[in-house]
Amino acid sequence: GLHLLDNAMNAYNGCIFAYGQTGSGKSHSIMGDVHNEAEQGILPRACTRLFSRIQEARREESGFEATVLASYLEIYNEKIYDLLTGGDAGELQVRNHPDLGPIVPHLTECPVESFEEAHELLDFGAKRRAVGATQMNATSSRSHAVFTLQVRMVTSRPG
Repeated sequence: GLHLLDNAMNAYNGCIFAYGQTGSGKSHSIMGDVHNEAEQGILPRACTRLFSRIQEARREESGFEATVLASYLEIYNEKIYDLLTGGDAGELQVRNHPDLGPIVPHLTECPVESFEEAHELLDFGAKRRAVGATQMNATSSRSHAVFTLQVRMVTSRPG
C-alpha cells in the first residue's frame, strides 16, 4: 500500500483490487475490523495514511491544497449504479473522455476529509448493494463494487 500512496501523492493513478471465491477473505483483506487498528484491512490503513500525508504536506508546503472526492458504484447484471445516491438514480453509463480516459458522468462525488468520513460512505453504499444467498454465503454480494478516492492537489506559488 505504501507504493500506491507514494504514487498517488505524485499524481499517478492506483488501484487496490480483490478477486476470489465467495468466503475467500476479500472483504476482510480490504476492510478488516475498522475499529481495531491491529486488524484493519488495507483500505482503512491506506486511507488513514493518505489523509495524514495530505495534512503533512499542508503543514510543510506553502500554498499546498488537496481535495479528496469519494465515489462508489456497483456493477450488477452488466449495469452501473451509483451507491451514494439517496434514491434510485437509475443506470449510469461509462464514457471515454479524451484526456481522462473512462469516466462515469453523473456519478456522485462526495468530499471527504478523513477515513472516518470515507467509511461512512462505504457503509452507506454497502447497504444499497445487491445481495443474494449462495451455497457458501447467505448474504453474498451479487455484484462488483468500485470505491474511488480521487485526490486533487494544487500548490500555488507566489508571483
